[in-house]
Amino acid sequence: MRRCTSLSNNNVRSIYQGKHDLIWIGTEGGGLNRLDKTQNTFVHYTHDEDDPTSISSNDILAITEDWRGDFWIGTNGSGLNRFRPEQGHFVRYHNDPFDSNTLGSDTIYDLAMDPKRDILWIAAYTVGLDKFDIAKNTFVHYSHDKSDPNSLSSNWVTALFVDSRGNVWIGGEPGLSQFDPAREVFTNYQHDSNDRKSLSNDLVHTIFEDDQGDIWIGTNNGLNRYDAFTQSFDRYYERDGLAGNRVVAIEEDEHGLLWISTDKGLSSFNPGNKIFRNYDKSDGLQGNRFLANASHKNAAGELFFGGTNGFTVFHPNRLTDNQHIPRVAFTDFQLFNQPVRVGENSPIKQQINQIQEITLEHNQSVFSIEFVALNYRNSQKNQYAYMMEGFDRDFTYTNSDKRTATYTNLDPGRYTFRVKASNNDGVWNEEGKSVDIVIIPPWWQTVWFYAWLVVSLFLIILCVVIYVIKNAFRNHAAQAG
Repeated sequence: MRRCTSLSNNNVRSIYQGKHDLIWIGTEGGGLNRLDKTQNTFVHYTHDEDDPTSISSNDILAITEDWRGDFWIGTNGSGLNRFRPEQGHFVRYHNDPFDSNTLGSDTIYDLAMDPKRDILWIAAYTVGLDKFDIAKNTFVHYSHDKSDPNSLSSNWVTALFVDSRGNVWIGGEPGLSQFDPAREVFTNYQHDSNDRKSLSNDLVHTIFEDDQGDIWIGTNNGLNRYDAFTQSFDRYYERDGLAGNRVVAIEEDEHGLLWISTDKGLSSFNPGNKIFRNYDKSDGLQGNRFLANASHKNAAGELFFGGTNGFTVFHPNRLTDNQHIPRVAFTDFQLFNQPVRVGENSPIKQQINQIQEITLEHNQSVFSIEFVALNYRNSQKNQYAYMMEGFDRDFTYTNSDKRTATYTNLDPGRYTFRVKASNNDGVWNEEGKSVDIVIIPPWWQTVWFYAWLVVSLFLIILCVVIYVIKNAFRNHAAQAG
């Protein structure tokens, strides 16, 4: 045990806050950390080869607590540990291939406590599911049987959850299983490329139940909501607004919003209106890459998410939105990808952001307008929408990486270019900024040219008529003489 002011390792694989205010953090290679938030100090528990009462490994994958206040800690390759903080020592459980009443595997990816039955469920990676009766100190093993379609779907178990009805949900590769402990029956679900209501992906990272009783499953490709009535799944992906398709942990705040960690940041999701809102490192997160099942919600409503650069803790009620409506400005105008300078012989007669109208010749056919939202708080998250009235049917939406609109070969006429923008928290300036664009037609398409053609045609016809009439008179005079 060692007291320190920082984490022992930044790769946070598990987080848990027990009955007291102390926070327990399992790391990849740094052992177990106990955080006292009031003093902002850490105590490190690490493996000591000479001390059999030390933790069995420094590579911690899962942490949970039973009703006694004992902590159960799963490791990567070194079995299970029982820890009583007041005593300060660990009791180790290992697999013994010659004893069936031991762990099925020393690699434990996840743990789930069923307090009603005093049962600890163990994700025994590569060999299936273990049920550990704590009071009786007995193990029961469940594994996949190819000859039995009602057995566990996979021995590669990576995620566990005990729902409010007492069902055990087991995620792995491939697929998802629901286990009824009373009847000892498994129901299995897997991805079907021909069924859009099947599980989105067969590698399951996390399983969660919200306050409405809905089961949510995070996979290697998408978020799933299980519909118990139809036994099917609603899927959500990046294209629907999710921060990243690899969903690794889920928590719920007191307002019913789901907080979802991914490999590309953190999402908050409103299941009612199905709207996502995303956060990344620029918002203060530990980083954009989070790790599987490294999350926790404490009694105070604080949310914890662990990743490859430590962990992030916050209370959703204390997050404040940026309500500033950003002004929009034009910053550059280009012809054929070259900046246009202000001048008498230039289409730009004054600074681009002050100009009301730009007049272009017909052969100035490729032009670009650059714009910006005047919001400097996480400005990389500003959003934009632009359109050329008279040409575009609707707004084109873009982000801060693409703040330029380019047009080619517009027909002669008058247009209005409009752009609107939002700040980093999605507050939009709907009025935005606009400038009129006038494309002068070539001389052969002008009204004067058409008028000249009409007059010329009239004169030609008139000359022909006069000639015909004169010729007719001459012929008549000749015949009369």
